[in-house]
Amino acid sequence: MSPNALPLDFAAWSIDGGKKWNAPEPVLAIYTRFAEKESYSGPLHLRYSFSVDHLPNLCYVAVEQPWMYDEIKVNESLISFDEKATYVDHSIIQSQITSLLRKGKNEITLKLEYKSAVPGDMNAVKRYGTEIEAIYLVGNFGVQGRLTKEQPTETWRNQEKTLAPKPMPTCFQYGSFSISMEQSNVEGDLVRQGYPFFSGSIELNQTFVMDKVDKQTEKYILSFRDLETTLVGITLNGKHLPTVFSAPWECDITDVLQSGENVLTLTLTNSLRNLMGPHHHVGAEFTQVGSSVFKGNHGWPNLVPGDRDWYDARIRGNAILWRDNYYSIPFGLLSDPVIEVEKINK
Repeated sequence: MSPNALPLDFAAWSIDGGKKWNAPEPVLAIYTRFAEKESYSGPLHLRYSFSVDHLPNLCYVAVEQPWMYDEIKVNESLISFDEKATYVDHSIIQSQITSLLRKGKNEITLKLEYKSAVPGDMNAVKRYGTEIEAIYLVGNFGVQGRLTKEQPTETWRNQEKTLAPKPMPTCFQYGSFSISMEQSNVEGDLVRQGYPFFSGSIELNQTFVMDKVDKQTEKYILSFRDLETTLVGITLNGKHLPTVFSAPWECDITDVLQSGENVLTLTLTNSLRNLMGPHHHVGAEFTQVGSSVFKGNHGWPNLVPGDRDWYDARIRGNAILWRDNYYSIPFGLLSDPVIEVEKINK
C-alpha cells in the first residue's frame, strides 16, 4: 500500500571536479569531517552507488532539497524534479528514474557548491552549512539484504530495561543491499523478505476455514502473540473491525466470523525507524533517540562514550559505537495470529 525504499547513505566524493574520487563513506562523515577537521568549502561531487538484480517497473530517486544542487545525474543522464512530487517530507522531492536504471551497478551523482558548517556560529545558515544527506530509491521493488551476522543482535532497548524486554534480540546486521523482485507470498518478519527499510502500510490476505462457529455459547478472539508493527487494521469477511494498536493486541471477531471459509485482511503499519534510522549504531534499537546515535560520537542518549573523530575511527577499524553494517528492527507477524475460543457463561 506504500512504496518500498532503499536509503543510500554512503557516497564517494570529489573536490576536483570528479578527476579524483575518495572512497565511499557515510555522507554524515563527510559533512562532519568538513565541519570539524578540514573546514572545506568549495566544489563538491557526491557519487552514490547501488546494485540492481531485477529491473523494477517503477522507481524514483528522492532527494532532500534537490534545488541546492547544480546538477543531479543517474548513470550520466541529467534528471529534474517536480516540487509537488514529495516523499515523506515536503522538502524531500522525487524524480522518476525507471528508464535510466540498468542491471548491475548504477550511480547517482550530485554536484554542488559546498559550504562547510561552522559549529557554534550564531548565524543558523553558517552554523549548519550545506546539509548533505542520504538519498532514497523509492518504488515497486524488493530489497535483498546480505546478512553479515546470522544471529540477531542484543539491543540497548533490552539492556536499558525501561520497557518490558522483548523475548529475543531484535536486530539483524546487513552489509549490503540490491534492488530485487518483490515476493507475493510472505511469512513472518518482512524485513528479511524484501522490506528492510520499508515505511508505511502493507496488506496481508489469507483464507482459513472454520468447521463450526457457535456464537450462542462461544466468543472468538483474534490474538496477535508476537508482532512488530505500530498498527494492525483488521478486515474479516469484508467487515472492518477496530484497529489494534496496543496490548493485549487482540480483537473480538465473533460477530463477523462464520462457519466455512473466512477471508482475513490485515493491514500492518510501521514507523519511520527502518527508513530513516539510526542504522549504524552498535546499540541497534533504542528507547530514546538523539543526534549522536546517527553518528558515533559521545552524547545523549549513548550509554557509553563514543569517538569524537568517529568518521576516522571507522576507517581505522576501532570505532566504539559506529558500525558500517545496517541494523533494521523486525516488521510483521513474528508468530501466527491465533483464534482463541472463550466459553460464554449464561
